[in-house]
Amino acid sequence: MDKELLERVMGQVSQELGIKPEAGKKSNRVGVTEFVGTAIGDTIGLVIASVDPMLTETMKLGKFKSIGIIGGRVGAGPQIMAVDNTVKATNTEVISSLMSTLLEQKKYDEMEQYLSLVQDESSVNYLKGIAAMGLGKYDEAESEFQKVLASGDQSLSTKVYLNRVRNYFLAERYNEAVQAGEQYLSRLSPDKDKVIYSEMLDKIGLSYFRLGKYDQARSYYSKIASMKGYEVYGKFQIADSYYNEQNYEKAGSLYKEVYNQFGETFYGEQAYYKYIMTLSLTGNTDAFEREKNNFMKVYPSSNLKGTITNLTTNMYIESGDTDKAIESLNTSSSNTDDVAV
Repeated sequence: MDKELLERVMGQVSQELGIKPEAGKKSNRVGVTEFVGTAIGDTIGLVIASVDPMLTETMKLGKFKSIGIIGGRVGAGPQIMAVDNTVKATNTEVISSLMSTLLEQKKYDEMEQYLSLVQDESSVNYLKGIAAMGLGKYDEAESEFQKVLASGDQSLSTKVYLNRVRNYFLAERYNEAVQAGEQYLSRLSPDKDKVIYSEMLDKIGLSYFRLGKYDQARSYYSKIASMKGYEVYGKFQIADSYYNEQNYEKAGSLYKEVYNQFGETFYGEQAYYKYIMTLSLTGNTDAFEREKNNFMKVYPSSNLKGTITNLTTNMYIESGDTDKAIESLNTSSSNTDDVAV
């Protein structure tokens, strides 16, 4: 391969990685870069047989001393097939960002298509499980996650624990979500695995919520509410559990507490709205009107304003106060551009 072209390729790689050559020193590493060949899909392959230590550190290659670079003008299918053939024929290991990119973009169908072309190993099984879950193939996802657990690969175990619970929850298999979640929860550190731990608590709590077991749901949301950074969410969910039990007095008291403490947050606004709903449901008209008007002042741009106006209209219709209902409808019409109102 032309030496000048090689240097340009390596220079671009170094530039994208933020590596600057030392002043006055010309690298002699490019001499060990080899042109591998071409293949289907306009694929061009290079291999760097001895990676510069600085590049190794920047790319976090760890034990790897050699890397390959492939490029092509069509998709990724032909390239993945070529790489897979290489892996099967040698002791090469592949580091790729393709699956990470597809996962981030939620292109689960493409993930599944490409992963079907490569050989099974724990990391591939894990990604197959994620892709299947994203496509709603929950049984298939569970099968792939079980393969990872059976492999004994501890580096993926925590992620698999969480995604099994997610998978059961999405499949609306709430009892199994609770069982798996409670089984794995003790293996997680609330500090070291805080994000995963909090989501595990959430999925177990939501599963109990969907099963109508509100006391159990509240026990898990109390744990979330005690975690720094998650207080408002945990407290809001506890209030919601009482609302679903139609204990509107208790729910209203808790919603108001959430609003008073976290009024500037998303859940603070939602809590204030739900508090106003409880006032409507308990027939506390005076408090309803007062808090409704205050909500409009505190959140003048809220998307819930129209909903609250409709709630007002319905409340007065049900109570038989026609004049108030008409007044509310007129207010709604004057505050919207929707001609259907």
